[in-house]
Amino acid sequence: YTVANYVVAYGTPRHIVARMNTLMMGAGVTVLSVIFAAPLAWACARTDMPGRRFVRLSVVGAFVTPAYLSAIAWILLAGPNAGWLNKAWVAATGAAHGPMNIFSFTGIVFVITTNLFFFLFVFLTSALDMVSSESEEAANILGANVWQTTLRITFPLILPALLGGMVVIFLQSVALFGVPALLSPAAKFPVVTTQLWQFFEFPLRLQVAAAYSVPLVVITVLLFALQRMMLSRKGFISVRGKGGV
Repeated sequence: YTVANYVVAYGTPRHIVARMNTLMMGAGVTVLSVIFAAPLAWACARTDMPGRRFVRLSVVGAFVTPAYLSAIAWILLAGPNAGWLNKAWVAATGAAHGPMNIFSFTGIVFVITTNLFFFLFVFLTSALDMVSSESEEAANILGANVWQTTLRITFPLILPALLGGMVVIFLQSVALFGVPALLSPAAKFPVVTTQLWQFFEFPLRLQVAAAYSVPLVVITVLLFALQRMMLSRKGFISVRGKGGV
């Protein structure tokens, strides 16, 4: 029993910076995933939007694409110098350089989100498919508009799925290695997974790596405790079947 490994793991400023960067990245990916997934899930489950099947298949396709391969694709598309989109922008506008830089905090968050928002989309579409639409129809009959119905009826009913999906996405994003391994060195944005990789280089420091990983377990426990606390005073049940006449 010793704290020496913790002293080594957290005694260097760059290790602390990597931890803070990881939390920022996880929060950014979670928020952006909600922005991406929630409107798509609502449109697919609650509207007659054309191409709903195509949207569902596209989201699944984004998930099954390996994160490492997705990062390479976005480097080819949005690299600051040779990215195809930036080259097209320069050719079309005559600007000195393109507007996109995938080697940045924003770029890392965006690429990870494109690989992980599938979880939240599936959670929300499943919840919306299970929740009866009769309450929403009753609210519309009583004069509530779309936003009022969504915020006061639909949102509370799918809150467990939303919180569960956000927790999963946050944990997946902070544990992801492929995208940060390709983008974070050039972006000068170290994160926990890339720092752990360095602990496995020569000289091998397994004990330090284990000590550096402990906060991830703590964060996981705290997130699930927060989710349980937020839902503890509410009850949720899905009532299926046709309404009475």
